[in-house]
Amino acid sequence: MTDCSPVTVLKLLADLGCACAGYHNRAVRNLKVRRLQADEIWCFVGAKAKNVSAEKKLEGWGDVWTWVGIDADTKLVVSYLVGGRDGGWAKDFMEDCASRIRNRVQITTDGHRAYLGKV
Repeated sequence: MTDCSPVTVLKLLADLGCACAGYHNRAVRNLKVRRLQADEIWCFVGAKAKNVSAEKKLEGWGDVWTWVGIDADTKLVVSYLVGGRDGGWAKDFMEDCASRIRNRVQITTDGHRAYLGKV
């Protein structure tokens, strides 16, 4: 894409992201998964949490975690969630994974304490 406004390209990417999320939510259901790998990926928005002013924190700046559940055999992303890294987010993530998988599953994590009691 050349000779396009950056605003137009960003709008297209945002629209495409929403369409992909909607498709994933509808299509990735009733899965037969034997082994689920769950992990979190750290990133930051604007600045690392330790460098964010109170004003910017209200705008959503700071640390953010992407929770990802991957089928170990097919490498399909079963579920993902972007948010914090505490028990509440772990509960939401595990509930979403459970709603997409139809059978009992073996779950492997990195041992993050937030998973305890949520799995």
